Amino acid sequence: MILYAGSYTEIITGNFGGHGEGIYCFDFDPGVGSLQHMHTQPATNPSYLCIPSPKYLYTHTEVNQAKKPFVQAFKIDEYDFSLQLMNEQEIPGGWPCHINFSKRNNCIIVACYETGNIVIYPVAQDGKLLPLAKVLQHEGTSVNELRQERAHAHGVVIDENFNNFLVTDLGMDKIMVYHMDMSTGVEVKLKQELTLPPGSGPRHIAVSSISKFSFVLNELTATITVMRNNNGQIEPLGTYQTLPEESRATASAAAIRISADGKFIYTSERGDDSISVLRFDSDNEKIEIVGRQKTLGKTPRDINLDPTGNWLLAAHQDSDSIAIFKVDKSTGMIKLENLVENIKSPVCLEWFPVK
Repeated sequence: MILYAGSYTEIITGNFGGHGEGIYCFDFDPGVGSLQHMHTQPATNPSYLCIPSPKYLYTHTEVNQAKKPFVQAFKIDEYDFSLQLMNEQEIPGGWPCHINFSKRNNCIIVACYETGNIVIYPVAQDGKLLPLAKVLQHEGTSVNELRQERAHAHGVVIDENFNNFLVTDLGMDKIMVYHMDMSTGVEVKLKQELTLPPGSGPRHIAVSSISKFSFVLNELTATITVMRNNNGQIEPLGTYQTLPEESRATASAAAIRISADGKFIYTSERGDDSISVLRFDSDNEKIEIVGRQKTLGKTPRDINLDPTGNWLLAAHQDSDSIAIFKVDKSTGMIKLENLVENIKSPVCLEWFPVK
């Protein structure tokens, strides 16, 4: 199996950022849970990756607006999985932090944290990025004066069934549901606006592949909001804490993933360098914590389950390593098997599509 990892190659602001080298390519052995480094593609702060097909990888340069960030298209070599930059387009925003691909509309969508906007780029048949087609601007604040002083778009999830995409905005405590129509150009309309509890700071959304539920990870409170998906509309069902009552960690939730059977949810917590394991009861539509695991590294940014579901990997932004955990599919619990070191500032983990 092939794994790509994005990294921070520069300090973004204050002491936040990294000293990575670009986009790393690894060979993962699912038999023993090991990683072998294959290639590194130089890039500037490729903090999130999108691999919609075995042919192409897309990323962005996470820099502020003054430094002029770009969205980039890479071709994946079919033999050795190395990357070749095909083209790039400038982003009219700052600190692009999440990227996704709409198969139905054949376009790339990027969320910009600094400027609170979302930008859309059509993709040509050869995988190259076409010029900017749409900009959506968020405006708003919430109760956390330090982090929610303005809109901060943070994640994009595609709902191909209803031609929608969902955007989490940490600064506004909102989830915005947009409907896209490409029949006469790029037409986007706001379909729904969902407000979460004040100070939540919605960051990422994970969607169950086998059920009608999705889960919002709220960074500022380390909580999960469960949502039911009803014919293109989302309905909040409840919000649950991912940290136990006795935890004294400062909430700084980062990533959320769901097991293939939809029973277990995993979240990374940068406040105390841990992963929370939660069970989802779909019959009663409730979540409960079943365990936590220290990652043996600093600042677990992204986590991701491998395609077999037998392994969970965690990227340590501030200790230059990737932790590899064995997953017990019956209980959901994880056990550290390997810690791969000397991987500079990894922050995103994405698998090469399994054919």
